[in-house]
Amino acid sequence: MGWKTLAPALQKFFALPIEEDTKASITRIFQIFESLCQPPDTTQAVPQTESEQMVVCQQLAEILFNTLVRWDQRPPLQRYSYQATKENREELVVSMFRSFHKLQRQDLLLHFLGHALEYPKQNDLREVLVPAAKQLYLDMLDSTDDAEGYIHLLNVCIEKLQWLTRKPPAEPKSWTQNIKLRCNCSDCTTLQTFLHDPEQQVIRFKMAKSYRRHLHQIIDSHECDLDHVTERKGSPYTLVCTKNRTTYKNKCRIYQEGLQRLEKLQELSNSITGEGYEADAPSSTPSIFSPGQSVIVKKGLSVPDDPTIAMGGWRGRISTFVKNNIDNDTLVEIEWDSLTLEQLPEEFLQTSVNEELDWARMVLTTDDIAPCQPRDTKVAAIKTRKKLKKKFG
Repeated sequence: MGWKTLAPALQKFFALPIEEDTKASITRIFQIFESLCQPPDTTQAVPQTESEQMVVCQQLAEILFNTLVRWDQRPPLQRYSYQATKENREELVVSMFRSFHKLQRQDLLLHFLGHALEYPKQNDLREVLVPAAKQLYLDMLDSTDDAEGYIHLLNVCIEKLQWLTRKPPAEPKSWTQNIKLRCNCSDCTTLQTFLHDPEQQVIRFKMAKSYRRHLHQIIDSHECDLDHVTERKGSPYTLVCTKNRTTYKNKCRIYQEGLQRLEKLQELSNSITGEGYEADAPSSTPSIFSPGQSVIVKKGLSVPDDPTIAMGGWRGRISTFVKNNIDNDTLVEIEWDSLTLEQLPEEFLQTSVNEELDWARMVLTTDDIAPCQPRDTKVAAIKTRKKLKKKFG
């Protein structure tokens, strides 16, 4: 049965109003669609053409994206129903990007990113988009496809994080808490006055257990920045409420986490795009080499185990440093870049494999190398290593 024959049934399935079914799983629907986008099985008795599959899946992609929009537009009572299936939104985003990327539907990916910004509760930056971007980056390392769709997601996350971390949280200048309590009883009125007071930090309520329980519940339900404990002295006991800086501390924690995520995503983005890289551009010599720095082997040097192979001009990135206790100097482990890997002699590669030597990296002294500008990306080097390893082992 061909794709054209199955198309009407598939279109009907993916167009179903699943947003009306509280037990439906939108993540599972996307995972099913991802499996449909896999390359055709050429071992089948009746070969399926990739062009037919692409045409049908292209149509299904638009239908499924519209289904996702309707899903996120559901009213809160339906989204948070106790019957609703718990969704893993990160898996949904990853599955959708994989599928739409295979179909070369960058337009739908861009539409989704706009949709995600419009519905941030369903597509939380920290819990959904950033983890999905990291997972898709790992996918990209194992793929030979371009990374345009992934870069779009990375850029959205980076721009959002840049906005959220544009300045650190302002430290409170007073002890005022702008919280409006929903209860108007006399005790809550007193508590409300205390919360709005810019200087008072502690208040004591000497009252019966039922009244103390009521204030405990009010404080917790309104998420007041208060430590509230019962002082078990005298009769009745006393509820002691002390203001704290929990909200401010949480904002500082989130701010620091945002900076860390931003730094990591910028590093991933640069490794994909090679932003700022200039081949053969001059570089000032640093006083100390550092991990990740691009270096070039000085002229006149040859492979230590084979003097017939000149290695002057080979380039790579410093991966780690090794202390040479005998000569009391520092050795540098270098991972070759993609251009150097492509130019390695086949005889050298085969000999290295036979002798169980690592041809993708080499340990040299700091006197053997000089700093230079990178001429490729880390991702390009990783992909080239995988390609050569598949060929030579």
